[in-house]
Amino acid sequence: QPENVLKPIRDVLIENTGSFPFEALANKLKGTTKSVIFDNDDIEALFDNKYGGDHTFSTMALLYPSLDFKNIFHMDHIFPKCLFTMNNLVKNRFDRYKCEVYSENFDYIANLQLMDESTNLEKSSMDFKDWLFKQFPESIERKEYMKKHYIPDIDLSFDNFEEFIKQRKQLMKNKFLSILKMDE
Repeated sequence: QPENVLKPIRDVLIENTGSFPFEALANKLKGTTKSVIFDNDDIEALFDNKYGGDHTFSTMALLYPSLDFKNIFHMDHIFPKCLFTMNNLVKNRFDRYKCEVYSENFDYIANLQLMDESTNLEKSSMDFKDWLFKQFPESIERKEYMKKHYIPDIDLSFDNFEEFIKQRKQLMKNKFLSILKMDE
């Protein structure tokens, strides 16, 4: 419905001759579904994107500006999906709260990364920490991988998934803010 946007824009442009009135346009459209401002609430909403969702790949692609899109990329669960079955969570003796947190968060972008097809197939259902140390035995290479994929430098065991999600969200949020050149 372009008329919902074009008429308010036209009105602002008529009222403001001279330089381009971006702030006046932003204020006119603020609070509507056609807002041109991307704020902290919008950044937080990016974390609601799930595996297989319509906007998940494009959101993740923002975090990987150096990707060569000629290649095929998979959306990889950093901590594999197979770990989040109720049987596995119970087997790990997690309490009810921890089972809920794990089940609610494993499919969102804080547990996803873009990975080339062959690497993802190789990683498959491996424990992330084991895979990371096997793939990058040298500390420098491992740290580079972690930085590139916004992996926090913390205990990467499955038992620490909740803290991993919290810290990774912050690293990703910092990147989104830097893309938008916004202050927190």
